[in-house]
Amino acid sequence: MHLINKLRKERNWTLDKLSLETGISKRQLSAYEADENDIPLKKLQLVASKLGVRTAELINESDIENEDNENFLNLNEALQISEKIKSISRPVPVFDQYAYATPVDEWGTPEWLKERQFIPTMVPEDGYYYWFPIKGDSMSRDSRTTIEDGDYVLGRELYRHYWKYPMQLNRVQVWIIIAKDRPVMCKEIIRHNPGTGIITCHSWNPYYQDEDFDLHLDDVIKLYYFKELKREKL
Repeated sequence: MHLINKLRKERNWTLDKLSLETGISKRQLSAYEADENDIPLKKLQLVASKLGVRTAELINESDIENEDNENFLNLNEALQISEKIKSISRPVPVFDQYAYATPVDEWGTPEWLKERQFIPTMVPEDGYYYWFPIKGDSMSRDSRTTIEDGDYVLGRELYRHYWKYPMQLNRVQVWIIIAKDRPVMCKEIIRHNPGTGIITCHSWNPYYQDEDFDLHLDDVIKLYYFKELKREKL
């Protein structure tokens, strides 16, 4: 974790200062910076918080980027890196703009995965995750909440058997919706009626804010809820 050392020195922090801020011993921090020991996820999150960076940024720059400074990797490369830091990272495929044309029962198969690019990402071992590139119009709720053209959104699948229960729309603002006969959509779901199976989709883009539309869950193939945003160029 050489980036911890770099960021610490950029802030003119000593190991004693970082130890005081995080509650992690100076000896442990020194071992983490020298890559002598793997840093547990909770401690990594704590260090990232104190240094003012996202946890994923800390991992990507220190352990994941390859020699060409690229974030995209093929499956074998991503698996090798994830094995190195398996307690905190695993390869997550990029759901490219052509992927939705593939039959649903082929998603995740070895043949399908061979054609995808991957970003090693710190996610739990359970659940299905994808990175979705944002194409076209951006969404902006305020100066702090924006999703722009060219961003990548990390989504975790909401399994279909949960769709019959009320969605936690107060906690999740951004959804990736893959529906029949539609492009992959990045929208806010503002209403969900479990009885009728209808969701109401809303865009933060001012050009479309008055064009909310209903979608029946029978016409939805997959739902992914927002977990993380990548804005840096991949």
